[in-house]
Amino acid sequence: MLIHTLRQTLAGLSLCLLFLTIGCSEDHAVTADPYRGEMEAARKKATSDFERDVLADLDISRAEYEEAIRRYVRCVEDQGVEIEAIPQSGYYTFGASGRDASVIDQAQTSCRVGTIDLIEPIYVDKLVNPGKQNMDELIAACLVRKGVAPSSYTGKQLKADRDNDLANAPFDREDDRVSDCHGNPSAN
Repeated sequence: MLIHTLRQTLAGLSLCLLFLTIGCSEDHAVTADPYRGEMEAARKKATSDFERDVLADLDISRAEYEEAIRRYVRCVEDQGVEIEAIPQSGYYTFGASGRDASVIDQAQTSCRVGTIDLIEPIYVDKLVNPGKQNMDELIAACLVRKGVAPSSYTGKQLKADRDNDLANAPFDREDDRVSDCHGNPSAN
């Protein structure tokens, strides 16, 4: 009888520990994303079913980002503007041509709404700076990691060098690795 009661008590404690662990891990996962606030705000501002679907789970997958880009490009092209999504360090920049600048600007501005306007900034920010750290520190660490800057190089030094147009920086500003680190310091 005592062994049976002891087993029940241990089983009950094990279940409690399991539920506490699950509860804590879910709470931790929810609060661990430094972009959660932006995701929630974007979800509230969503203007299209597409945006609402993408933002419903408070996460933007690569496939969802790619679909937003496709929808944006299609919309701009439907307005008679030639546009190209140009891959850059895990995200895209855009090159547009074919009409005068005001027509291009109008097409790009109107097509952002409902496609990339809310999705792209968060996706790119999370890709480039997943921990929401100081960007100068991230870029400096990237320059060191890629062997462009000395191991003692810091974000503070980068800011000072940038204020001087990188003229006295301890690296060649024309080096492709410098551009890579500025484009996405979190990429390998």
